Amino acid sequence: MSCRYRAVLFDMDGTLLDSYEAIGEAARITIQRYGLTLPEGIPLSWFIGPPPEQTFGRWFRWEDEARLKEVIAFYRALYEERMFMGRVYPGIFPLLEALRGAGVRTSLATMKRQPGALELARRFGFAPRLDWVQGRDPAAGIATKADVVRAAMAQLGVEDPRQVVLVGDSNLDLTGARESGVDFAAVYYGFGFSHHPGREAEPSGCTVQLDTVEELTAFLLSACSASPGAPN
Repeated sequence: MSCRYRAVLFDMDGTLLDSYEAIGEAARITIQRYGLTLPEGIPLSWFIGPPPEQTFGRWFRWEDEARLKEVIAFYRALYEERMFMGRVYPGIFPLLEALRGAGVRTSLATMKRQPGALELARRFGFAPRLDWVQGRDPAAGIATKADVVRAAMAQLGVEDPRQVVLVGDSNLDLTGARESGVDFAAVYYGFGFSHHPGREAEPSGCTVQLDTVEELTAFLLSACSASPGAPN
């Protein structure tokens, strides 16, 4: 079977996994514990995806770097207690299995640190249905979303970014796709984009915008009727 995409990369939180109970609640408890005030218009769901150094570091003012590190450490401990309190979105496993049947290579591409990404992928059943699990590994030079995407591509043996699509639910994912040159499928059933006031408020650059896992499945499998690298 000939497919436009040789590889499909998936963000995890808000794309494959509903992890609000783990991440959103850990953020809420941390904010309450330290008496922090979340800026107006920033929902707790926006803590899902980026590493806590970015979220806590960006949305709160810190005069003391040590205090920020303390807050992040508290949050991480809470999250680690709750990290398996999530659910796989219905339809994800059949999608992964269908892609494998079509000969499409697949990988996780998450900003979670590599050991945690592997543990979650195994616990929630993604690992046996994916060809690779790629997380963040700053010591290996894999620090940004684009780094994660490029590392996953290398592991899958796909060099041409035109033959790759990243599936994600946030601006962090969109930026990673842009910087690495791959297509981007924005999903609105997750946490990031779904909390924006409207699609018109989203930055341009999405290859496609999808509301449900069913729409995502139809888009990816329909790409298997097109030649690799060909336009829609």
